[in-house]
Amino acid sequence: MSLDNNKVVRFFREKVGYSLLIVVCSAILVELISLAQYRSHRKVLFEELGKRTAIELFSNTEVITHTLESAEGTLQEHLWDIRRCLSDADSIMAATGRLVESNDRIVSACIAFIPGYYPEKGRLFEPYATKEGGVVQISQIASESHDYSQNPDFIKPLEDGTPFWSDPYKYEEGTIQDLTTYSYPITDNSGRVVAVCGLDIDLSWLSDTLNAKQYHPSSFGLMVNDDGFFVAGPSETHPKAGDVGQVVGILNGTSPARVVHIGKRSTILEFKDSLDGEKAYVNFLSLDKDPYWQVAQVSFAKEVYSPLQKIRKKSFLFIMAGLIALFYMINRYARSERKLQTVQIDQARIGSELRIAKGLQMAMLPKEFPSFIKASITPAREVGGDIFDFFTRDGKLFFCIGDVSGKGVPAAILMSVLHFLFRMVTSREDDPSVIVKSLNKELCRDNTSNMFVTFFLGVLDQSTGILRYCNAGHDKPVLVRKNISVLPAKANLPLGVFPDVEFESQEMLIPDGGLLFLYTDGLTEAKNTEGKLFGMKRVIETLELSGRDPGTTSCAGLLEIIEGKVKDFVSSAEQSDDLTMMAIRFNKPTGYDEIPLGNISFTNNLENIGLLSDFIKGISSKLNLSQKNLSNVRLAVEEIVVNVINYAYPAGTTGDVSVEAFTQDGMLEFVIIDKGVAFDPTRKPEVDLSGSAEDRPIGGLGILLAHNLMDSLEYERVGDKNVLTMVKNVQVS
Repeated sequence: MSLDNNKVVRFFREKVGYSLLIVVCSAILVELISLAQYRSHRKVLFEELGKRTAIELFSNTEVITHTLESAEGTLQEHLWDIRRCLSDADSIMAATGRLVESNDRIVSACIAFIPGYYPEKGRLFEPYATKEGGVVQISQIASESHDYSQNPDFIKPLEDGTPFWSDPYKYEEGTIQDLTTYSYPITDNSGRVVAVCGLDIDLSWLSDTLNAKQYHPSSFGLMVNDDGFFVAGPSETHPKAGDVGQVVGILNGTSPARVVHIGKRSTILEFKDSLDGEKAYVNFLSLDKDPYWQVAQVSFAKEVYSPLQKIRKKSFLFIMAGLIALFYMINRYARSERKLQTVQIDQARIGSELRIAKGLQMAMLPKEFPSFIKASITPAREVGGDIFDFFTRDGKLFFCIGDVSGKGVPAAILMSVLHFLFRMVTSREDDPSVIVKSLNKELCRDNTSNMFVTFFLGVLDQSTGILRYCNAGHDKPVLVRKNISVLPAKANLPLGVFPDVEFESQEMLIPDGGLLFLYTDGLTEAKNTEGKLFGMKRVIETLELSGRDPGTTSCAGLLEIIEGKVKDFVSSAEQSDDLTMMAIRFNKPTGYDEIPLGNISFTNNLENIGLLSDFIKGISSKLNLSQKNLSNVRLAVEEIVVNVINYAYPAGTTGDVSVEAFTQDGMLEFVIIDKGVAFDPTRKPEVDLSGSAEDRPIGGLGILLAHNLMDSLEYERVGDKNVLTMVKNVQVS
């Protein structure tokens, strides 16, 4: 080996070693940055936890306080009645019964009089009213064996002259009913305390209320009284039920914990789970009035920070892959140093790198396609700025298509960044507007080149066909079904223009067999040798001929037909822009049966609307509907049933109305059946709302309201019955 060759080898080794050193230093720097970001994001998650649990605590305390205040208000409303009846012992028993009748939360009530107040009734007199099966029963329960005059709950109001709430208790051993009693001193017209009224409130709902909505599987809510004794909490089957005792000890000061946050009303303590040593947080606050119970929300750090851990691991893997690719590219460059002596060799190296970049770019795109989706991309140069991607998570199809302004390497780099951000953000978020806003914020960061991206993102529920989407300045997709229609997509601004732009998401139902066709402007702006554009009209014509029937044209077949049409149109003209297309067909899955939720029947009397309201509330409780969904469903169903009661049967005749409820794949369905005159509310003309209320004809608004509140109304006449089916997607608030 000659001296020159030795120098070349030594130079090459130095280059490789220098490249390896750069990669190692870069890896260390990236890890330090990642660690700093992790700590910052962890702090944000903790702050978010504090806000979320505080909201949950405030909501629970409002429910508890409202329930207690309703009982207090009931007593205040009936004080005049009680004082009016004090002169007659029999009348006071009836007044006790009216206390129980006036409030559904009050399960029983008593009025214990000072000894000897009614001589004719003996020394002790305590009227007691209770509800059993909706019927109020009244009795006198005082006796020598039940001497209430020695009870502290009787003595305290007499001495203090102030009302109070008792600690929760079980009325009888072995029962599951938890009660609390509101004791109130009763005075006669002269102001003398002559009796104590006690209202018993059923608290059996408390545990379910505290744990109705938990953001993590192991989180739970509980309540202790003002002395720190356990009142209500999670069920015994809860995975962390064994930690309840430790949390109660923390709240009453017998178990150790560290204060990590003090808010305006709530406080967050940190402790270690005594069972497995896991770090956990308890956020608690007290009711701001008697009985001063404490409500707490417990969360475990492992679950709180789990999404952040997953994102960090994925980000680390992507970054390491990028560093490895960087080392590879530097190494390739070093290997090429010996050959870069002429302009021809330099051009060859550039061409090789472009091919590698194209391979890396194409490697990021999906390679395998299920039968219901197909996409293709044809760059105008070696590398392009168009993007498409898709994946499924939690029964939803996440997909996107985009077009980076400009062409070549800068556009390809921005496309690669966008592809990485799309995968990272959608791994933890379902809302299209939130996803697009996050992408826009990152693309605006240090965007000195002022490049922007038109972008369309969709989230398709593969069981219901509900499509939620957000458009950022992209060409509107086309929906292919019985009729061809352009998707009603609001434009919004493209990504990368302004960092603080608000993006609006939309929603629609894709019918069974419907096909969604997405494209970039490289399709409509494809030019032939005469400079004419392919145009949207030719796209629609091709879709009308080829994409309408799901049984004859697959997604892949449809794209092949359109590509052929474009190729024939442009002929020998040079491609001027990247061309990307995507076709998605929704076929409703089989094997999803309806689940009956219950039914109710009653006669055509408006007084029965209360029964219907209770029935709908019961359905809402089973499905844990949001307040918005409950209000919409209840209003729509009641409007239709009121119409049936008023108009289905001839005046003065009695008829039946039945309502059945079902659920299927996030859809809530009500079927309303009557034997009245045939009437199809789905064909009723729309109500003219342009005139004044006095000039408009009566009727029609209820049906219009039902149309607006529900997702679909379908009517059919079956024999002598009217059958109206109303459907609401309760997965969307």
